Amino acid sequence: MDLKKSILDRDYIFFIALALIAGAMRFVDLGGRAIHYDESLHAFYSWKLATGQGYQHNAMMHGPFQFIGPASIFKVFGISDYTSRILAAFFGTALVGLPYFLRGQMGRSGALLASFLLAFSPAMMYLSRFIREDIYTLVWTLLFVVCLWRYIDGGKARYLYIGAAALSLGFSTKETTYITLVIFGSFLVVMTAREFFSGIVKGFAFGQATRPVEFLVLLGSLALPLYSAGISVFQKKFGVTLTSVGQAGSPEGAPEGNGLAVAGLVVGILLTLSVVIGLRWNSRRWTWCALIFWGIFIVLFTTFFTNPVGFASGMWQSLGYWMAQQPKHRLTQPWFYYPVELSLYEFLPALLAVAALVYYFFRKRTPFTNFLVYWLLFSLVMYLYAGEKAPWLIVHLVLPMVLLGGMFGADLLSGAVSKARWLRWGSAAVLAVLFALTLWVGIRLNYTHDDSLTELIVYAQGSADLPTLINDIDALAQKTGEGKALRITVDSALTWPMAWYLRDYTNVGYPNLSSMSGPPDGSVLLLLAGNEAAARPYVSKYRESRPFKQILWFPERYKELTVKTLFTWNNFKKWQEYWRTRQVEGGYWTSNGIAYFIQPP
Repeated sequence: MDLKKSILDRDYIFFIALALIAGAMRFVDLGGRAIHYDESLHAFYSWKLATGQGYQHNAMMHGPFQFIGPASIFKVFGISDYTSRILAAFFGTALVGLPYFLRGQMGRSGALLASFLLAFSPAMMYLSRFIREDIYTLVWTLLFVVCLWRYIDGGKARYLYIGAAALSLGFSTKETTYITLVIFGSFLVVMTAREFFSGIVKGFAFGQATRPVEFLVLLGSLALPLYSAGISVFQKKFGVTLTSVGQAGSPEGAPEGNGLAVAGLVVGILLTLSVVIGLRWNSRRWTWCALIFWGIFIVLFTTFFTNPVGFASGMWQSLGYWMAQQPKHRLTQPWFYYPVELSLYEFLPALLAVAALVYYFFRKRTPFTNFLVYWLLFSLVMYLYAGEKAPWLIVHLVLPMVLLGGMFGADLLSGAVSKARWLRWGSAAVLAVLFALTLWVGIRLNYTHDDSLTELIVYAQGSADLPTLINDIDALAQKTGEGKALRITVDSALTWPMAWYLRDYTNVGYPNLSSMSGPPDGSVLLLLAGNEAAARPYVSKYRESRPFKQILWFPERYKELTVKTLFTWNNFKKWQEYWRTRQVEGGYWTSNGIAYFIQPP
């Protein structure tokens, strides 16, 4: 028996074991944390779809998969905070197993270490316990990477078909796929520049292309029409509106007036070019890939053909909306935001990746390590440049770090980097300490659900007061005999996440209570604390009131720092103290409410 082959054949046992451990960490106490502001939007509209109330694509809330997927879970497992996060936990678990399919490129030890880092990553674990689209997108991204390199190495057509599906699902989940595809596509262009441009000059003659060029032609031709809205960078020069800012009733990111004709023309040209390029490359393979890609895209964006307009919004506004958002800097953060976040949560893969950048660039360059280095550096540039910076976007940097760091860590421990035994043993000891700290950080982040521990990555989180408040409302509904018909008035400023928590109540209103001209009619009144003075003359009918915290916001005092003040000993000590205790002066910023209850008969 070939012992080496036997060991490789059993690799899946180790990866399955890691995935099972990761799954346990992701599914345990999955409903323990109150619903986050963003989670409530995603869960609420998934609930509406699951209960027959439909869904229409809205680029502001990203792609349709993150609503259709959880809606399917609701139909099978019921509707609750826990079940709303099941799909994310499943995808977070699946992500851990995917490096198994890159053993040929990373080496078996490198792939296993990458899976290990993914399994215990604090940020990955957090986003795997959170109904948000980022963890789904990472799975599509890594699956696409698997298909790319498996096709380059083996040339089997199935990797083209699976890659086309992963690409379509990525676009149907989150618009970061536009960034990712630019990164991957530009790498392939650089990798194959002479052959690729020669084929273009010869009239898209790619029939005898090498595999990297074939994959580049495939992904480029399939995705080309989806970049149509990119032409809006020239809209001022053209004198037309191609991506509206959302005024005068126009959907944000959509074309207006004469811009509609220009948009239609651009989409038509790019679709035609896409077909011509694809058929000239390989008519049979491209046709199957196009059917897979556009089949998934159309079905999801039209919500199974119930919303035909969804195809148009997916084609244009998926990119157009975020191009309109870019100059607004809606969630603006300083340039050092992601480096600080990495230092708090992902210091282990970050340190490995920094060392790997040097090692693989100067000493051990291969096409795959070049790809990982390029992916990581380009991602850093793109996400640091992006006008909207949010804590959950860190995972799009962590993924290439984990793959690159996993390979380097395996090389370091195996002696490939240096034969010096002391270096190997010393490195193993340091990595063990860093892993122990990572585990501590991950447990503290993911299993502490009260409001006392402030975490930078936890942003716009629902307070622990909310589940208690809902239990009290349920108790009142039972005492009054009104049940789910209990009359509830919610200040519009408190709509999210209350709309999710009160989804089953049939008599809920969400008026703007910043000014009141009469008493509210609800048996329960949930009022923004800032509106208490205006409401005071009208709340005498309520026999009980109590304050509650609604949303917790991490205090962003770090935004006051400058290049001059950032690197001071005093600020280093503050960072060190925060790293250790996670306490900040004054605690979370909060939006507060007051709950009023009528006396039951």
